Formats: sequence, structure tokens, C-alpha cells
Amino acid sequence: MKPFFRKLHKFCFKIFLWPPVNTKFIRTPALFESITSADPRKLFVFVTAFNEPKLISLHWKIFERFSRDAHEYFVIDNSNRPDASENIRRFCLQNHINYVRLPENPGLDGSLSHGFALNWAYHNLILKYQPKIFGIVDSDLFPTKPFEIVPYLHKSTAWGIITERRPVAELKRRIWYLWAGFAFFRFEKFNNGEPNFLPGWGVDTGGRILVNGAEVKQLPEVYDLHRDRVPIADFKDSTFPIYSYGKFVHLTGASWRIGILDAKQQWIEQFLK
Repeated sequence: MKPFFRKLHKFCFKIFLWPPVNTKFIRTPALFESITSADPRKLFVFVTAFNEPKLISLHWKIFERFSRDAHEYFVIDNSNRPDASENIRRFCLQNHINYVRLPENPGLDGSLSHGFALNWAYHNLILKYQPKIFGIVDSDLFPTKPFEIVPYLHKSTAWGIITERRPVAELKRRIWYLWAGFAFFRFEKFNNGEPNFLPGWGVDTGGRILVNGAEVKQLPEVYDLHRDRVPIADFKDSTFPIYSYGKFVHLTGASWRIGILDAKQQWIEQFLK
């Protein structure tokens, strides 16, 4: 498909076609599911896997090392390579990690695929167990020090890494939403209906879920996605640097750019020492 028609297809999909596709997808059963612990009194953490077993292994180990919240860790497997998915599944089962293998994802690009995966997780897992607090963490965003998340959600219905946009559809009005790589919510925020994590015109994954920017920015350890990030390492063979957000570092691109994980894994393991 030529670039112009590909862009037109994606535009029409985002504006007109997503509702029936989304409804069909979230109602499709998981290909495989192993839930070992899902206590709704605990923080639910959802990590979307995409073809990188090493990354999931590293993320889980480091998250467990530094998290001070009582939490339940879920791997949502959105891989499109069966061999990678099987390795992720095997690792999760061996370590008693909650694991779900999603049905074939209808997303046309990474943002759409991620949005569909999160909508499926909300409809099939969050609505089922109804945790008081839940959130999303990218598989290439790592804690580097002990941290807590739950206390911040006592003062707001949302917390995480925030970003500002001025979508064309909104004319000059600014909107605020949480970056889908690090976003946490109180379940009660969605009492009036299911959230839609799909990207929209002018916003990325999660951009349809608006938050009170003034309220969230007043909470401790809230960072602006672009303005507050601090570059701390840059790999000469790629365009994907590592950024710091306080107690967290983001190994940009490691969750989907094949071939750069090994170097970044060595870097973060050395960094944590």
C-alpha cells in the first residue's frame, strides 16, 4: 500500500472504523490465560509484552525489587511472533506471573495495537476483578530506586507521566492525558463508562482519556513527557536514547526495536549496580 493511501486508511480507521473493530476484539477470548493472583485490594500493574522475552524477564525482576506497593503484576502478551510469545509464556508460568496471551490484534500500527491491547485488558481483566487502583507500565520503563504509587492515588483519580496536546479537533483548547507507558488510575474514574485507550486524531495511545492537568501536576513526582525528561545515555548505533524521570528510566525503543535490547540491558544492569 502506497504511503498516501496507508495514511488515509489509518485516518479513516481512527475516526470511523474503530468502534466495531474494538467491540469485536475485546469480546474475543484470550488464546491462553493463567491468573495466579488477582487481589483487587492491591495495585494492578499491566505490562504489555511485544516479542521480547528478555525484556519482560528484566522488567519483572527489577519491578519486584523496587516496588513497595502491594501489587499484582500482569503480563499482557501482544506479540506477533509465536516463538517469542511461547518464551514469554514459559517464563511467566515458571515464575507464577499473571499471564494473558491476547487474540490476534487488529491494530494497523504500534499505537493502535497498544490501544487495542489495553482496551482488551480493561474489558476482560479490570472489569472482572475491579481493583481499586490499576495502571500501565511500558516494558522498557524501569524503576531504579524504591518507589510507591498507591499514596498518590489517594489525592487524585490519575497519576503518572503527563503530556499536553492541542489536537486539531479541539481547535485551540489544550488537553492533558497520561502517557500510556506510565499511567495509573483509580477504578472509580471510569464509573460512567469504559475508557478508550486507542489513539485519536492528534493524540497517541491513551490520549482519549483526559485528566485534570492542574490537579495531576500538583502531585509529587509527576513529570511532563517531553519537557521534564533528562537524557542520561545515547546509543551511537540507534536513535533511541535513555531518559530519566526521577526514580524511573525509559529505554526508548527497547520494547519494539529489535536488536538494541542487549546493549541497553547491559547498560541498565550496570547502572543498577
